[in-house]
Amino acid sequence: MAVFKSQRVCNIETIVAAAGEHIRPYLAYLPGLTDLLGQTGLYVPSWVRQFYATLWIDPQHRYIHFAFRGRDYRLMSSRVREILRLQEQPV
Repeated sequence: MAVFKSQRVCNIETIVAAAGEHIRPYLAYLPGLTDLLGQTGLYVPSWVRQFYATLWIDPQHRYIHFAFRGRDYRLMSSRVREILRLQEQPV
């Protein structure tokens, strides 16, 4: 059984106030990253650790490869765009 924990949130303005204005481009370059940091939700810590410890992003951004619960997965960017109804944009 998975035990879910509350996610803490960090408002980008709070991070900038603590670290300085120079940090903003590192958080804002990826669309949606600041929203992810600032949204509340639930997560399973062991799943998050496993995913990020095994995540590989193809240098040409064609896919990501990761492990979850002992199985390898490859998720193609074209499929993600299809699921999220996103247009392809240059990286």
